[in-house]
Amino acid sequence: MIADWDDVLVPKHHRNYFDELIWLNQLYPSAAAFVFSRPHSTLYTASIPEKFNLASTIETAQISWHHLNTGKFVGLPSKFNGTWIHAPTRVKPGHDKMGLL
Repeated sequence: MIADWDDVLVPKHHRNYFDELIWLNQLYPSAAAFVFSRPHSTLYTASIPEKFNLASTIETAQISWHHLNTGKFVGLPSKFNGTWIHAPTRVKPGHDKMGLL
């Protein structure tokens, strides 16, 4: 599995990322990759490390589902021949990229 590990992808149907991907792979067996929507987000954090508070940062996050950025993908290398950090570039015949909201 190839993914951009510094991204936070939140599962919608399962308790963890791994189970979500297993489920998606079973639901879409021809998928070479799953592209997760990435809404524009704004985070406000402390300007000095001593005042940083993760809970406060998450609670005050502003997320816009009306402005989507380039999606993030998780792919199965056996189903494509090339990749770029944000998408599989050459999906093998018989497989698809599945866009997710």
